[in-house]
Amino acid sequence: MDQALVELNQKLDALSAQVAYLAEQAQQAERAREARDELLQDAMPIARRVMERVSDEMVEVQEHLEVEDLVRLLKKLVRHTPQIEMLLDQLDSLTDLLEVMGPITREGMDTLTGVLSDFERKGYFRLLQEGAQLADRVVVSLAREDAKPPLETSLFGLLRQMQDPAVRRGLALTLYLLKVVGEQTAVEGETQKAK
Repeated sequence: MDQALVELNQKLDALSAQVAYLAEQAQQAERAREARDELLQDAMPIARRVMERVSDEMVEVQEHLEVEDLVRLLKKLVRHTPQIEMLLDQLDSLTDLLEVMGPITREGMDTLTGVLSDFERKGYFRLLQEGAQLADRVVVSLAREDAKPPLETSLFGLLRQMQDPAVRRGLALTLYLLKVVGEQTAVEGETQKAK
């Protein structure tokens, strides 16, 4: 009889463990249900406000938007999620690049502004503008059919052309430019010899 009593105690212990396990499971389920109920109570007012806001906003576009359009857009977004993620990654990379390039670009622009300011101060732009105007006048004068006299290249023809004030001014300017180029070449030659 002792053996039967031991077996009965073992079965009662096993049954007690199972009942305890089931009771614990029931308590966990009750806590989870209470948490869901509490979440629903907290979320419902928020969801209600969100739905009211969405409804108010949708009133503005309801004549332009059909449910089918919205569904089609959502399907497209879902289908193209990898491409959208890739575009966002590239946008992040571009933002990083712009952050890195910003200071470099500013420094380059400052340098360029300084160089252009030096060119302006030295008269390069005025010279270019006057040179462009001169080239324009030459092209226009050469383009006219009646303004193409035969060029006299003989010694006496060249001396006759020297009587024209415009020819003398052009020759003087050309000679001055050649002088400046020659002086610069001499200075550079001396600098090279010194090295």
